[in-house]
Amino acid sequence: MTQKRWTLVLVFTCIALAVIMQIPQILHMRHPLYQGRLIELNDDEPAYLARVEEALTGRPEQVEEAFVGDPAMVGMHFAFIEQMYGYLFSWTGLHAPVFLQIEDSVIPVLLFLALYAFFRLCGFSRAKSYSGCLVFLLVSLYYLDRPINQ
Repeated sequence: MTQKRWTLVLVFTCIALAVIMQIPQILHMRHPLYQGRLIELNDDEPAYLARVEEALTGRPEQVEEAFVGDPAMVGMHFAFIEQMYGYLFSWTGLHAPVFLQIEDSVIPVLLFLALYAFFRLCGFSRAKSYSGCLVFLLVSLYYLDRPINQ
């Protein structure tokens, strides 16, 4: 296969992966009882939503203790990822549920491309690299649902 065809295969796979990651939310939003709340993919989702919301609203220093709102209070754990979300994406004006829903499609695609590049750098052929990435996706598809929680 030519380089152009491999590029098309990778692009198609990335688009398909992004769509697959959104299927649970799309099905939920199409349900007649849908009232605007997105699916919680993990039991501790509200904790992460609060932390990401603090970061995205311009208060990344409050991410570690997002529930009380007291700047003098020390948080329970170091929330580096959430702080980075705030520093990098607070300009978007997105709220945490929408941001995390978009992230659900972006992070797995980036992981797929990074793993493909890693396999290629290790000397594997295009086909073996692509196959290794597909095996990774099939084995870990459940864990790719919300990377911040892993």
